[in-house]
Amino acid sequence: MDWENTKCEKIIKGDGEAAKTKEYIRTVYEYLRETYKYYAGVSPLGRVMSIGPGTMTELFHHCENFIDGKVIKISDIDLQLIAVNGGKRINNYLSPDKAIIRSQFIEVLVRLSIDKYFKTKVCETPSEAIELAFETHFLPFFKTF
Repeated sequence: MDWENTKCEKIIKGDGEAAKTKEYIRTVYEYLRETYKYYAGVSPLGRVMSIGPGTMTELFHHCENFIDGKVIKISDIDLQLIAVNGGKRINNYLSPDKAIIRSQFIEVLVRLSIDKYFKTKVCETPSEAIELAFETHFLPFFKTF
């Protein structure tokens, strides 16, 4: 259900790339969900469990060497949070403007992974870039939850 509420299908270009990414996300979803639950509970927006920009930056500081100051900067995280909130499919009080919900959390991770490894030509396909970012940076930290 979370995947259907993202814009990942539009972001990930290439034959079968979105399907490969969706399948990979399914295998690591448990870790994404538990990490999201923890950080959404740190500073919810009213009664809505969500992750704000400050909390999201803190989360990425725990993901080893993801924010390197060259390819990915703190400002890039803020820009992706804005991009995820723009043109929302869900417009109600359960999807706050200044924070992200679980499906948007997945989309931010996908967007930043593509920025770090596909757009810089480290990986040849978006799905490879996403797997590399998850295996190298996100999962070592996410598995602690």
